[in-house]
Amino acid sequence: MNTRRKPTQAESLGAGIVAGAVEGFITYPAEFVKTKAQFSRSGAGEVSRQNPPRARSLTMTEAGSRFNR
Repeated sequence: MNTRRKPTQAESLGAGIVAGAVEGFITYPAEFVKTKAQFSRSGAGEVSRQNPPRARSLTMTEAGSRFNR
């Protein structure tokens, strides 16, 4: 006997919105640092190969945290 009810469309929509917001909040900083490292350039048009921890450190030094503003 299955007593669980199927979620309504509004409940499914709400759950999807919350899940998407949490996912974006968690993954955005890592994606930002990764993208910045991929497109950073050193002198003379040469691509700089930064590892992610170094790129994160430089990003925090240059831009700071949004929470500190």
